[in-house]
Amino acid sequence: MKVLVTGATGFIGRCLVESLLEHGYDIAVLVRSHKRLEQTLPRLPSRGKVIYGDVTDASKVKVALKDIDVVFHLAALLGKWGISDQQYYHVNVYGTHVMLEQSAKVNVNQFIYLSSTGVMGHLKTLPGDINHPCDPFTPYEKSKYQAESLVRKAIDEDRFPATIIRPSHVYGPGDYNTLQFLRLMKKWRILPLIDGGQRLFQPIYVADLAQALVSCV
Repeated sequence: MKVLVTGATGFIGRCLVESLLEHGYDIAVLVRSHKRLEQTLPRLPSRGKVIYGDVTDASKVKVALKDIDVVFHLAALLGKWGISDQQYYHVNVYGTHVMLEQSAKVNVNQFIYLSSTGVMGHLKTLPGDINHPCDPFTPYEKSKYQAESLVRKAIDEDRFPATIIRPSHVYGPGDYNTLQFLRLMKKWRILPLIDGGQRLFQPIYVADLAQALVSCV
């Protein structure tokens, strides 16, 4: 089975690629930077197909989708300071639109979209399940919800074979944000108790998420 992964050089993407290779899948990746690929997946060019391009470029996406059975769409602009709403929309929403449109044209067997529990916003009832209303707050969360809505529309109206996954906070090797947090804890010798220690938090280990994604196929 031939699989395309977008966002393959990201924190979750590179772990997913390794898991897919372990399971014997024929891998293709759509990446923007040769340098980034060398840093994160140096062995991939000898083990899979690499296409350089952007998810917002339909011509590059079309090339990447040639003979592909399953798409894992992970590419996204992550939540950071200084990024405009327009940038989030262009990459996260329009990029997903392009991926969906081109995937439908070549009749892929499955399109797996990595969303986020952030689309649900602040939970009003606990536990929150798939039926909990979405109320995204940050520009990143809003863009992920818009992109997810495009996937849902394709499923409902066009019977497009897609799966939406909403992971909670992901941690593990290569996670710069968690590493910085742990360094601050070590430096200041404190463990902050968010909301007085009453806040519920369900992190997921990156390798477990990768296995969950593979099991969706």
